[in-house]
Amino acid sequence: YIDSLRADGIRNWDTKILRRFPIHERLGLVVALDMLNMTNHTQFTAPNTTVTSSGFGALTGQANWPRILQFNTRIEF
Repeated sequence: YIDSLRADGIRNWDTKILRRFPIHERLGLVVALDMLNMTNHTQFTAPNTTVTSSGFGALTGQANWPRILQFNTRIEF
């Protein structure tokens, strides 16, 4: 076994942009944009460490999700 080969940790930049708009004294509108993995940085899984495998040392998968955008609106009272 080659146990010293390991993958890096998952590093995502998750951000949120939020804005509140007052409509009336007790009524407001909240608009938000959530960005998961904002930079869309690909991070691969650990390499195949099975010495007898034909895919030995190959990086075959992605460890994190691609960029995800989510738009939210909410009325607060």
